[in-house]
Amino acid sequence: MAYLSIEDRKIAIYFGLLSFFHVSLHNVYLLYHVSIFTKFYQISTSWFWTAEFVFVIWNSLNDTIFGFYVDSDEIIGTAEDRRNNIECAMRRIKSLSFHGPAFCLSFSLFWYPFLPGWPGIQLIITLCLYDAFLTMLDLNQHALLSELAENLQHRVSMARFTSLFSVLGTFPLFILQTTWTKEVNSGKPVPSSFSQLCFIFAIIAFFGYYFTARRLYDLAKLKTQHLPNYYTTKKRYSDPSLKWGIHQNSKVNVLERSRRITGYIHQLWRRGNFRIYAAVNLIQTLHCHFNSNYFPLFLGVLFHDEQMVPASWLLVISFILPHVINLYNLKLVERHGSYQVITMMFMLKILAGVVLFFATVNRDNLENINSFGLLILLVGYMVFNRVLTEGVCKLLSLPLADLCDEDRMLRGRNASAALSGTISLFGKPGQSLAPLIGHFLLSDKDSKESIIHVMYLVPITIGVLQCILWSQYNLSRQKERAFL
Repeated sequence: MAYLSIEDRKIAIYFGLLSFFHVSLHNVYLLYHVSIFTKFYQISTSWFWTAEFVFVIWNSLNDTIFGFYVDSDEIIGTAEDRRNNIECAMRRIKSLSFHGPAFCLSFSLFWYPFLPGWPGIQLIITLCLYDAFLTMLDLNQHALLSELAENLQHRVSMARFTSLFSVLGTFPLFILQTTWTKEVNSGKPVPSSFSQLCFIFAIIAFFGYYFTARRLYDLAKLKTQHLPNYYTTKKRYSDPSLKWGIHQNSKVNVLERSRRITGYIHQLWRRGNFRIYAAVNLIQTLHCHFNSNYFPLFLGVLFHDEQMVPASWLLVISFILPHVINLYNLKLVERHGSYQVITMMFMLKILAGVVLFFATVNRDNLENINSFGLLILLVGYMVFNRVLTEGVCKLLSLPLADLCDEDRMLRGRNASAALSGTISLFGKPGQSLAPLIGHFLLSDKDSKESIIHVMYLVPITIGVLQCILWSQYNLSRQKERAFL
């Protein structure tokens, strides 16, 4: 097992701390942003779907657009424009120090009706602003995993602290869930106490992002002392474009930029490992959003009205457990590698679905679930399935870092954000397909029997597809690489 220096351990801690601020706000957004517009702002159905349509288009394109913007020097520029890993990391950390606080401000816009007569316009503005800054954060943080870490041990350490701080970041949900329930039952026109709490959390995250990014930047700069003199003597750090992570290459015209970007995507697509990862990520994105969209529906159908209060807390807990279990999964990754652990989780997904199938296949009447044992089995299965699904999503960042290494070795460029953005281009359709597939499977079939059939058929089908695809992925051996 590789030994981590004190500097690398500090980098892992501050990198993980960024996830605390991210998770503490993003989970609130996922759970409440639709409810506050429908329950309190009284948005019309037509405006709601218009806003969601605009958001789907924006959400599908911005990852790729921002990814190429961030890494334009690496893709469009010449060899003189390219930077080594640490230089790229420092540029991304500078970007986080700006986009992190901006993300917090955009989050706070959801909870106050600043356009009281036009809630649909407010939803469009807030969704697009929030997702823009969220995308910049995600692209840069995913890229940092491959650029700051020198070996698998360091990457696992960074992922472990990410999960640890993500667990801590879910605790504001307990406070907000209690406040939200009181606000809904009070009949107030605006949930003022809930909105104030959201604003307080946003301000905490605002300063947290800024000072954490500054400290992470200092640690990355300190790490440059271990680089060869070739890198430290060049005038890379005096480049004024490094200040906010914004860089330009004005020597290349628009047509040439388009040709090089198209060529970059074509180069990636020709690589088998990229195609396999993109396909697995697409299916996994679909499964994650299917669970997120229909988990509350499953709870509502399976539980009676008087049982919905504990069911709502079960929903909150389901956001915490994946981060806790991921800490154990990362120990397995250290022993067996990410490829093997992800394969095992795909197989467990299939096995869990098969167990639920045999537990329910011979029951004559699933509409009346009076058996306490069956109810526990269904609840346990839903939680287990969600933990597995979210766990795979979190572990897929490690193979993604390997893909960035492969691209760096084959092409000599540090375009991790552009590669992540291209992966998202192929993966984002899964977010749109999830509700469509769910609507097709559950339309006019909201009986308990139909719900239970969908609960095991979807994971089994997805798990089989992923196992077949993942078996062809060949960046699975742990290698000691000189990443810098």
